[in-house]
Formats: sequence, C-alpha cells, structure tokens
Amino acid sequence: MSSRNTIDAQTALQDNLINVREVSARSRALRRKNTRSAPPAPSFTRGTLRGDMLVSGEPQGALIYSPTFKNTRMVSQLKIPPITQKQLVAEVKEIYVSLTTAESKCIQYLEQLEKEAPPRTQPKLSNEQYQTLFALHRKLLHLHHDFFEKCQLPPATLVVKCLPRKYAMPARLWRHAIHSFLELLRNMLPASLDYMLAFIYLAYSMMTIYLETATAFEDTWIEGLGDLGRYRMAIADNARDREVWAQVARRWYLKSANRQPETGRLYHHLAILDRPDELRQLLYYGKSLAVPTPFTAARKSIMDALFEPTVNLVPSEHCFSVVVSAIVRSHATIFTGKHLDTFAETVGEIRGNLDGHIARITWKYLEQGYCIAISNCIALLGYGTDDNPLALLLKPQSSDGDSDTTMPDANATTASPALSPTFNAALQLFIQTTEIHLLRIGDINTLSFLHVTLVFIRHLARHPSASALIFPYFPWTRL
Repeated sequence: MSSRNTIDAQTALQDNLINVREVSARSRALRRKNTRSAPPAPSFTRGTLRGDMLVSGEPQGALIYSPTFKNTRMVSQLKIPPITQKQLVAEVKEIYVSLTTAESKCIQYLEQLEKEAPPRTQPKLSNEQYQTLFALHRKLLHLHHDFFEKCQLPPATLVVKCLPRKYAMPARLWRHAIHSFLELLRNMLPASLDYMLAFIYLAYSMMTIYLETATAFEDTWIEGLGDLGRYRMAIADNARDREVWAQVARRWYLKSANRQPETGRLYHHLAILDRPDELRQLLYYGKSLAVPTPFTAARKSIMDALFEPTVNLVPSEHCFSVVVSAIVRSHATIFTGKHLDTFAETVGEIRGNLDGHIARITWKYLEQGYCIAISNCIALLGYGTDDNPLALLLKPQSSDGDSDTTMPDANATTASPALSPTFNAALQLFIQTTEIHLLRIGDINTLSFLHVTLVFIRHLARHPSASALIFPYFPWTRL
C-alpha cells in the first residue's frame, strides 16, 4: 500500500515539473516576439517635443518649444503700468465724493428716524429699514478702507498722505459709520439683536483691517477694537461669552493704555470692565483722574459705581472682604470730604484686618497690594485736583532740584494741622498701610506694595519742598 502511494506522488511531481517548463518556454517565446515587433521609441531633440504628444502619445501637431527657450508659446503676464500721481489724485477725489455722499445718507437717515419717532421714544424699524441702514453703514466702512488705502500708495504725495488726518477721517469713521448705528441698535434691543451682532462682527473685522493697513492711526483702531468688544460684551446672553468679550476689550484697552499712558479715558474704560473687582476699579478710576490728560467724567463714574454705596454705608454686593471694603470706604471719604469724623475708625478697621488678610490670601495679594499702593499715592495727589499741595509742589516749575533732603528719624502717625483735612486723611492712610507692610518682614507677597511705595518716596526725594510734607511722618525706622 505504501509503495503504491509513493509511485502516485512521484508521478504528480513529474507532471508539475513538465507544466512549469511549458509555461516558462511560452513566456520566453512571447517576449522574443514582442521585442521583434515593437517599433523603436522616437527620439526628440530637447525643445522639439510635439504638443499633441503630451495628450495622445503620438506626434500629431506642430512643434512646441520648452519654456526655457526664448521662442516659447506660453503667454506672459500682462504688464500693468504703475498709477501716476494724476490718476491717483483723481481716484482719491472720486472715493472721497462717494464717501461723503454715503456719510450724508447715513446721517440724514438716522435724523429722519428720530424726527418721525414720538417724543421720548425710540423709533421702530421694519426689517427693510434695518437692512437699508446696515447696507449704508457697510458701504461707508468699505469706502473708508478704499480712501485710506489710496492715500498711502507709493505714488501719493505728502499732501495726499495727509488727507486722512486733515479731514479727521478716523473720527468720522467711528462717529458716523459705527457708533451712531450701534447706539441706535442698542437702544432698540431686543428687536435689533441679530442686526447688532452682525454689525459688531462686521465692524470688528474691518477695524482689524484698518489696524494692519492704515498704521498711522493705530492708536485709534486699537481703542475702537476695545469699544467694539465692550458692545459685544454688553449683549452677551451668558456669563461665558460675557467674560470672553470682557477679556478681549480689556486686552485692547491695556494695549492702548501702554501706548498712551497719559490718557485718562483709557483707564476709565478699564475701570468699567473691572466690575466687580473693587480694588482694580479704585486703581483705574484714580489713574483716569490723576494722569496729565484726565478724564473728568470719571468723577461722576467713581461716585456712582464705587463710592456711593460705601459712603452711604450700603454693603457692596461684590466686596472681597472687610478690609477691602474699609480701604474703599477710606478713599471715598478722602475723595468726597464727607464722613471725616469716622475716618479714624475706618483706619483702625484697616489696621486690625489688613495683616490677617495678607496672610490669608498669600500670593494673591501681590496684585491687590499693587492696586492699594498706587491708589494711596493717587489719594495723596488729590485725585487730580488743581489745589492739592503735594501736586503743586511736584510740578516741574516748582522743583527745587536734586539737593539732599533731610529725613528725620521719626515714626509719627499724625499729619500737619496746617494742611487740609482730606490731605491729612490721605497721609494718615498712606503711613498706616505702609507701616503694616513693613512689619511683615520676609513676606514676599508684600513686595508689590513696597516697590510702588518706595519708588514714590524716591521720586519725592528729588523735590525737597514736596518731600517735607511726607518724610517727617514716614516710618523710616521700619525699613
């Protein structure tokens, strides 16, 4: 049985070998046949490849030449002659005429709506009126862009480049193309919500384009982006969107304030955004009044938003702690000159709670200490008032030079009776809070407060007449 199986296996193996040999022989024969019958591949000189070969594989058309040679059949890009100064002036004039026409239409349309509305009421608009107003203001935004772009082309003369500033185009853009329409939409909420959202996004995108192209007015565009962020924040329908747009507006305002640190209006914007943070509000409202270009309207804002609840002894809804409330209340007393009879009690409340407050919040106090220190310095300067004795002595024309100043080794806590009660109160607050911080030896969380305070003291040292009001009461022995 086993021998029969062996014979069958050998027979099958021989059959397989025969089949393999036959297949190999047929393959070799087929290759030889194809080699004999295939025509030789055409050879072409470089630059003489026929055009139709690229598609059909066979030469059917005229010769074309490589793009590397001069006699190429490829079409070159058309040469556009540069615009001349005369053409540019004509285009600028044409754009300006269209711009003023669109601007007049926007103004007249809004004025007509106000006239048609009943007294003390806002006009009611149909969808067609909304769309018409939207289209008008969108066109005005685009015309402003075209005007700015043409005025800064290379062929433009100095006169043409100065046209946007001469005609106050950035201010007109904000007033007539953006602000007036946004105010109309804001006053007509909630019916105008969709249109207001769409226009804010449109204006924001256009303002970013202005920021990149019309760089001569960069400060205006940055502040405008902050204003648009505030408008968007005001109509946010949830806390997350509100916080996102508040951060957007704050970022633009801070950038603008860093570029224009002497402009009080920008700090006022930041104070509004920092609600309900009482210390940051106190800082920014104070800076808006104390800088060389103060924002005088902030005096009413600081009373309405921050000081009135404290002066009237109404607990603030968003108060950080007892000591923060006492600090704000002390500044309210200095600012208004009211409740001076209770000021000593308020300072005692600060002395009894500030040290524990610093120990409790640890590193978070770095920002709070910075706000408190700057606010104390602003209080000493009278929040920008013209009759503050320290501010008058620090003016450049009243400077006494860089002569040495006598610093008595005193630790007094009472101010001179010859000075006004509000200045005495500000000085007492400054000295008491400084001493509390100096007593916390080794606490790095007080460094922000001490840094600001000592920089202020160093500046006073350059003005002996001004330093004479402060130095006799400064706690030098605690240093």
